[in-house]
Amino acid sequence: YGHRKSLRLGMMEDNNSVDVTEEVEKRLTAFSLSAIENEIIDLGDEDVKASKEECQLSLFGKVVGDKRANLVGIRRAMNQIWRLKNQVEVRELEPNFFQFLFTNKEDMKKVEGGTNWIFENQYLVLKTWYEKLRSTDPCFNEISFWVQIHHVPLNWLTSEVGLKIGRIFKSVSNVLVCNLGPQGGRLIKLLVSVDCNEALPRCATIRLGSQLITVTFKYERLVNLCFYCGKIGHIEKNCKQRMDDIKAKTLKEGQYGDWLRASEGLQSQHWNNTNSISISTSDHLQDQEPNHSRPDDVTNAQGELLKYSAEHIGSSKEPGHCTSKAFSSSDKASTDLPESQNNQIEDHTRADPMQEHMDSHIVVSTCQKMEMEQAIIPLSTTLQDPSLNNKKGHMIKESIRIHHPSFIFLSETKKTKIYTQKVCFKLGYGCSNYIVPPVGTRGGMVLLWDPNIEIIQIHSQPFFIAVQYMESQINMPCWAIFVYLSPYRTDREAQWDLLHHEKSKWGTLWYMAGDWNDLCKPEDKKGGKTRSRASCWGFNNFLAQMGAHEIAHKGLQFTWANNRSGEGFVEEILDRVFVSLDWLHHFPSTQVTNWFRSASDHGMLIIQPKEAVAKHKRRFQFDKRWLRKEGVTEEVQAAWGEEQTGTPMYIIKEKIKRTRQALLKWSRYFHSQQSAKVKLLTIQLEELRQAGGERNWDVWDRIQKELDEANLSEEIYWRQKARALWFKEGDKNSKFFHAYAAQRRKMNSIVKLIDEENRLIEDPLEIEQKISEHYQKLFTSTGSEQGHHLLPLIKKT
Repeated sequence: YGHRKSLRLGMMEDNNSVDVTEEVEKRLTAFSLSAIENEIIDLGDEDVKASKEECQLSLFGKVVGDKRANLVGIRRAMNQIWRLKNQVEVRELEPNFFQFLFTNKEDMKKVEGGTNWIFENQYLVLKTWYEKLRSTDPCFNEISFWVQIHHVPLNWLTSEVGLKIGRIFKSVSNVLVCNLGPQGGRLIKLLVSVDCNEALPRCATIRLGSQLITVTFKYERLVNLCFYCGKIGHIEKNCKQRMDDIKAKTLKEGQYGDWLRASEGLQSQHWNNTNSISISTSDHLQDQEPNHSRPDDVTNAQGELLKYSAEHIGSSKEPGHCTSKAFSSSDKASTDLPESQNNQIEDHTRADPMQEHMDSHIVVSTCQKMEMEQAIIPLSTTLQDPSLNNKKGHMIKESIRIHHPSFIFLSETKKTKIYTQKVCFKLGYGCSNYIVPPVGTRGGMVLLWDPNIEIIQIHSQPFFIAVQYMESQINMPCWAIFVYLSPYRTDREAQWDLLHHEKSKWGTLWYMAGDWNDLCKPEDKKGGKTRSRASCWGFNNFLAQMGAHEIAHKGLQFTWANNRSGEGFVEEILDRVFVSLDWLHHFPSTQVTNWFRSASDHGMLIIQPKEAVAKHKRRFQFDKRWLRKEGVTEEVQAAWGEEQTGTPMYIIKEKIKRTRQALLKWSRYFHSQQSAKVKLLTIQLEELRQAGGERNWDVWDRIQKELDEANLSEEIYWRQKARALWFKEGDKNSKFFHAYAAQRRKMNSIVKLIDEENRLIEDPLEIEQKISEHYQKLFTSTGSEQGHHLLPLIKKT
């Protein structure tokens, strides 16, 4: 009986799985087992050999976060990111706990070499198998980061100092002393392990003799951080500690913020490992980064090639400069830290109010708007006032508020990098921006993005910014290239050649957008000197070589105007969006809209990538309008009266089928949709009305009667679609029926489903499969032996 106390049940565990298991153990110890139940079943090594070999070829991953990860999504995303020769089999063992089964050790070691992986803005912690592995083991709470240590004096920058500062963390695996380029200074980086159940350290105090210095920490690739308690794995609105403090009236806001995220420096930073020490203590924690997030080469704003040292880990997940007010002195190294700066450190260890407000606004809006939008806003004149109390500043802010874009591209800014950085901070993108400064007083570009977007890598030239990011709609990496080409023909030709050369780095899933400063055809220009068709051949040849397909924009026809009066007024289509064939395959319903903006001589292009809506076979529905048409009765009688043979049930089924087919065929000849007829009759009435009293009144009365009948027919159709009674009095109101039917269609759609295992399903294919399985099970008889002895008593006829 003593072996029962070590009995464990294999069961699906939730957040309180340990308590549940202990409760079951207590109940088992109180059971009185039978002799059969008390027998011990012996197993041999051969019995478990196959399962053990699978475990040895597997990595076990836990998604650290309060958002449930979808099995289909994680299988598709990780196979796409890892890009192994053989597909990885993924099994869901528990909610947010997965087994990744590889076909060979080489592939497994390749993936295992990555420190951390991120799936849907939550960390995926991978561990190799060991005996009695459980999802609740402490090792799955350990997350490794590269941490940048700021405000260390130049004469203290050594690996030994880094190791001593690293004692504040759970463990340190590597230490680097890095150069941030000619303008970035130097700092110490640590590869540390932290417990996600504990708050992240924000700063530390070091002392040499009588000199005290407060150093601050910034974390690379930091996601899913609670800005209230400082712990990883949930966001502020789901923070239990915050709820408890609200009840206790001890709320302490602003202790943590977005300023803890480090800028990993794809813009102008050179990571040169001048002094490093590796102290890795385990095989699975290596100083490497996942292959998809470490670019082989990256260029800075001036087009210079940046090389990364092999030991560098935090390469390209969140590029952009982080210049928050709290720690602005991190941009330059100093040999001492002023006392006033020390006093300000504690006051500033909180998110900037404006920054925190803007980020939360964008995050909420993104969750409400499913499709991603990119705003391309060419600015032909400078951004004037850093306070943004001007026309252009209000234009950008208003665009963010209305469209909630994931990317914002500004071209022809004409301002210095430092000035533009201040503007980015005012807009709420202080830590998620990429700046290409102008050459003299010409050009200049800025790319801003939502902090929730997973950026993989960025590189640029003076006339374009190319960003690779994880497209959330399809869980695949995509390239977005934002351009501002020269107005001079010879310069543009050189830029075309360079873009064509760069295309090899983008793969097959990309789009290009921005100001091309050229025309595809002479009709794209109105006013001024007429362009010849031959002058457009160069641009069209470039597009053909790129394999680029234009997404025609809606809204205003022309995207640029010179705003001159009289005959000098010229309009052109200079801003365009081009996509690859693979992009069209994934987003066939992509929309581009040209919005007028008075603050610029260019329009603003809004790109909305949309996946194709799954087409379903429409069920037959009798249209009540048919009852008002001649011939419908005869059509039904003819179809129903056709000769059929077979069983009575089969004959009825075939008659219904043939009648349905006959009605559908017949309806095509009588314009089942009356909207086109309504428009035509309205135009005819308008033409007659212009004749005044001399009009043909007989024709007028006939057309008016036909229009009334068409309007009534349309109303009957939408009334049936809306399942609502309509007033017999009053004006025509088909728009009401359109809206009502659309609302019903939306309410009748199933976008989420909880299965019998209490698992949330959001994938349309999985939902369809589950519904099909449910009804198959519902209408399948399992047989019954009850009442069989009564059958002989029933008299046969």
